[in-house]
Amino acid sequence: MSAPLDGGRRLACLVVAVLASAMLLVLPAGAEGEKPEDAAPAEAAKDRPAQKAMRKLAGEVELKVLGSEGAGPRSLKLRPEPVMSYGDETRFIKDSTLWVWMDGSRPALFQKLEVNDWNPGSPLWTWCFASALPGRVEGRWPGVANEIQTTGAVTWTTIPDAPVGEKATAWPLEARSLNRRFAAGDDTTVLRAVARPLLEFKAPDQGVPYGAVFSHARGTNPDLLLIVQVESRPGGGHGWSYAAMHLTSAKVTLKLDDKEVWSDPAQKPAEVSSWGYFFTQRDPAIK
Repeated sequence: MSAPLDGGRRLACLVVAVLASAMLLVLPAGAEGEKPEDAAPAEAAKDRPAQKAMRKLAGEVELKVLGSEGAGPRSLKLRPEPVMSYGDETRFIKDSTLWVWMDGSRPALFQKLEVNDWNPGSPLWTWCFASALPGRVEGRWPGVANEIQTTGAVTWTTIPDAPVGEKATAWPLEARSLNRRFAAGDDTTVLRAVARPLLEFKAPDQGVPYGAVFSHARGTNPDLLLIVQVESRPGGGHGWSYAAMHLTSAKVTLKLDDKEVWSDPAQKPAEVSSWGYFFTQRDPAIK
């Protein structure tokens, strides 16, 4: 047993401990391995009944890219874990998840799967999907009799005044800085631009050596996803480009440096362009 500390030594130790705790609180987290700030702890989420049901449903979705003329369709692959979990009590949306299907190493389609309690007497699942591809995507969803096919192409646009750093290690910070230049919203609300990307990817064999997916959210609910990516140019060198994914029934606009650069109108259920949404029945026991 150590000797007891006198008053002065106890005070000195207390000050050191407090300072050490403060340092731990303010030290920034490294970009490598960061979790999205809106994501629920993955291991805890897995045990919730709704999460188990959503994992099963997401695994039953079958998606394929319809190839260009002369090329056959190719299947998309579901990432095994959702990129985030969220809720939106103002819209009667409970435990919900956001999933990603990949085309090689690039994200191809995003899917929100939500516990919809708008009408407690008729529990529903809300499915809201958005393509990130310039081509068409066709899919079959559980509980839906017919295949659903996207009819609109996603447009990728060069970001002006956005030089690409010579070192790839600088690209993640550059992507975050570019995300801050964008603002999304509807006629009454400006969405919250979440600083940390939901997903980062590298697809050099597909002409994209780095990309990041950012959420522009109402609360924690991602109404719009923004992908910014480094593209390999045909003549050599690299450039930044972006594309927006619409994930809410309302109209959404996107501004870059306070100038509107993209707008997408509201849609009704089962209308499909590059995105769409629909409802299926949910077991009342799943909450």
